[in-house]
Amino acid sequence: MILGANCIVGFRIDHDEISDKGKSMFMVTATGTAVFINKMLKDQIHPKKENILSSIDLGVKLKNGK
Repeated sequence: MILGANCIVGFRIDHDEISDKGKSMFMVTATGTAVFINKMLKDQIHPKKENILSSIDLGVKLKNGK
């Protein structure tokens, strides 16, 4: 089945050792949820906040008397 996903979320890896009659195997299981995500523009991820200053910018403005 082709899902067309481009990302995996909730990725988890588990491992165990299985042994019987003098033979052993290493078992690895990987699980996750396949999802399709759209590429977002930087402004959509972190919208511009025009009236908010960082502590550094505030210090500069106070130092310059503005």
